[in-house]
Order: sequence, then C-alpha cells, then structure tokens
Amino acid sequence: MNIKHRGQIYNIYVVVGLSSLLLISSFYFFGLRPLVGYLRATHTQSLELAVQNSAGRLQGILQHHEDLARQAASRTAIRLKQAAYLRGEISREALVDFSQPKLADALRANDLILAIARQGPDGEPLFSVGRPVPVTLTAACMDDALQQVQRLSNEAAKRTGALVYCSPLFDGSGERIGFDTLIISDQAVQQFIGEQSRPASLLALVSGERQIKYWPRQTTTDQPSADQAATEQPTTDQVPAEQAPNDQALTEQALTEQASKDQAQTALQQFLASGSSDPRFIIRQQPLEGDRWSLVSIVDAEQFYAPIDQQIQVLLATTAGATLVVYLLTVLSLRPIVSTLAREEHLLSLSRTDGLTGLYNHAYMQELIDTELERATRYQRPLTLVLFDIDHFKALNDQHGHQAGDQVLMQLAKLCQTLIRDSDRIARYGGEEFLIILPELEPEQSQQFAERLRHEIEQARFRFGETPLRITMSIGLAHWNGQGTPPTKVELIRAADRALYKSKEQGRNRVTLG
Repeated sequence: MNIKHRGQIYNIYVVVGLSSLLLISSFYFFGLRPLVGYLRATHTQSLELAVQNSAGRLQGILQHHEDLARQAASRTAIRLKQAAYLRGEISREALVDFSQPKLADALRANDLILAIARQGPDGEPLFSVGRPVPVTLTAACMDDALQQVQRLSNEAAKRTGALVYCSPLFDGSGERIGFDTLIISDQAVQQFIGEQSRPASLLALVSGERQIKYWPRQTTTDQPSADQAATEQPTTDQVPAEQAPNDQALTEQALTEQASKDQAQTALQQFLASGSSDPRFIIRQQPLEGDRWSLVSIVDAEQFYAPIDQQIQVLLATTAGATLVVYLLTVLSLRPIVSTLAREEHLLSLSRTDGLTGLYNHAYMQELIDTELERATRYQRPLTLVLFDIDHFKALNDQHGHQAGDQVLMQLAKLCQTLIRDSDRIARYGGEEFLIILPELEPEQSQQFAERLRHEIEQARFRFGETPLRITMSIGLAHWNGQGTPPTKVELIRAADRALYKSKEQGRNRVTLG
C-alpha cells in the first residue's frame, strides 16, 4: 500500500458506511419502491374490480324491481278490461271489481311491492292496492314520453322511504292506455350495501343529483322490514340517520369503527360536492348501467394498504439490520489494520513535517523538489524555487528571546500558507529559512508572487504576547523555463541561494531573481 493510500486509510469507515447507505438506498429507490408502486396499483385494481362486481350485483337487484313493475303492468286480463273501460264498454266499478283483487294477489305474491296505483292515460286514478300512493308520485309518472319502466328521481320520490317506479300500459295495438305507480321496498338494496361494507371499506349508492342515496347502517339489525319501510326508511335524498346507540353497550372497537365511518361519510360528501377527495381515503365510483345512480366505494387508504406496508416495513428492517451487521463486521475486521496504518501514517507525518511550524521539513522538501523537477522536465513546464529568510532574526532572538522567535516562525508559517496555491509546496528549510516550490509560473509571475509575499510579511503585525513585532524578508528566486537541458536539484537550489545572498547584500527586504 503506497503512502497516499495510507494517508487516506481512516476514510475507509466513511466509505464502508456510505457504501452500505448507497446499497440500501439503491435497493429502496430502484427495487423496493417500484415494487411497492406496482403492488399498490395491483391492489387498487382489485378494489376497482370489486366495485364493478358489486355494481353488477346491485344492478341485478334493481333490475328485479323493474321486472316486478313490468310484470304488474303486463297482466293481459287487466289490460283488456282497462281498454274496454276506456272504450266505454264497462263501468269503472266493473273495472275495479275485476282488477283490484288481481293486483292485490300480485302484492301478496311479492312482499317487495308495497303499493300499486293504476291510472288512466290522462292520469285519472282508477284503483290502487297496498299503501296509499301520494298524488305527487302519480303526477310525476304522467309523462307522454314514458315508454318503459322508469324509476323516479329522488326529488319526485321524496319521503316515500322506498323506490318508486312508473310502468306504462299499452293495448294490443301499442296505444298507451294508462300507467302504474309502484312503491317497492328498498330493503334488498339497503341490505346489500350493508353486507358489502366493512369497517375500512364502505359502499354507498349515489343518485344522479350527487346525493348519498344509501349508506351502510350501524348494524344489520337496523334494517327495517318491508312493512315498516314507510316509517323507518330514511329519505332518499339524505344520508340515512343512524340509530342512537346505547353508550354502555358500545365497545371501544365499535366506537372506533363508527368514527372511521363518519370520517368516510364526510370525505364522500366532500368528493360529491367538489370532486376532490380526502387523501386518507380511496374513492372509486362505478356508474350503474343505464341508470343515473352510481355505486361508490370509500376505502380507508391506511388500512387498505396496511398489509403491503407491514411487509415492506419488515423487509426494510431486515435489510437495514443485515446491512448494519455487515458494516459492523467490516469495521471490526478492519479496525486493527486501520489502527496500525494510522500509527504508521502519524509517524510518517512526523518524519515529513517540522515540529514547530507544521510545514514540510528540509528532508522531505528534497524529495518534493526531485518530484517537481522530474515532472517539469517530462512536460517541459517552468519551475521556480523561492528561498527566503527573516532579516535580522538573531537580533530579534537576542532582544525578545528565543520564544519570541518561535512565535514569529509559527505566525509566519500560517501567513505563508494563506498566500500560496494548492499546487505550491512550502517547507521550513533551515532555522529561519523557508523554501517554496512554484510549478507552472513564468519568471514575471514568480517575481510578482515573491513581491506580494515580501509586501504581506512586511505589513503583517506579528506578536509575542502583548509585544508587537515587525519583520522583513530577503527573497531569492531560481527559475527554469522548462526548455533545454534541465538543471539538477543542487544547481537549482544553489541559484536560489545565490539570489537570496544578493538580496541581503543589496540591503535586505527585497526580491532577487537568480
């Protein structure tokens, strides 16, 4: 292992840690996260399929209601009697005496049908069976365009507590001879909504007016019977009212489920009003075929994705734990090696640096000059040596003591380090003598650097305790332009030394290029 690598050996802990972090991050972002997205999308598709399936089953219930309405209106004998009445062949009393018992039989045969009211083509009331049918409903069925069984809208069927259908009657020639207004129990619809709903996954039936028509009740025992529909069923344009629970009988789980149910209801109302959904819930809407109603699924997103999230958390925890174990084992295995190399690096650093200033020492600077001279020769690039020392340093030591001299050397070393480039090298070459290697600089640039260095040192204020000190430097430069035969290291250093000596001869505090 070379010296450079040894100097970076302590970074191995960071590298191993970052590698572990990178591994688990890559696993999460490029493996686990896309997988989670795929699983969530697949899980959501299963929700959409479930809503479509439920919508199909609900469609069958409503279709059965329409079939009942159609069957009541298609009784041939009653239609013939009604056509005879309209032609004036029989009296209204004869029509009622013949038809009403037969419709009453139909009512008894189908407990879902709560009432049937028969009208003539102009809306004339002829007869009815079962519950009284409000006049407003029969008026709503007086539509000349009515050609098939049709369920009345929420507003028209308001406060009936059931589903209201209009069923037209036609004679053999296809002429309209009247219509039926039927009230059919919605118990099967309400029961279906309740049975298909779960605490975290609720179904609701929404009308074309974007009102909640049916909502799951508190319990299945809350479902009214067909005979109670008129008094116990909620209005069709409002959310059914929940029965007041007995607080003492409610368990904590029931309270939690009811709170979740209330939140889901609020989220659905917000969705119907504005089209925006609460992020806590997944809302899917499936229109019923040939109908203005829609079946809506409201699912608690947290609970819906909980199985996936739990497995992902287990997988992440397992992966993180395994990565941590690998990291710890790696660190424990490398620790003795790192400690040994760190000690070697420390010893190596001590052998290269000056103990007082922290700069490179004379011996190591010799190696650096060899390296830089070889590089400059190979690439034919210029190289400059800057040799300088403190003027009258002995007098400073004699006047203020050697500790003052040490303080000046340390402060000077810090100042010089702020002035050189990253590519430059500086060493304490002798007692008060320093050497800087300047690669890649032309003579003019080297002189400019040396002048700036001399000026900065001259202007700097050095201190020994509270005593201000002022020093100057004599500087000598040796330069090779990178062309021709390169000088030897000894020749280059001698040139710099001669230039330094010339600066001192000429009065000190100056720069001389050798």
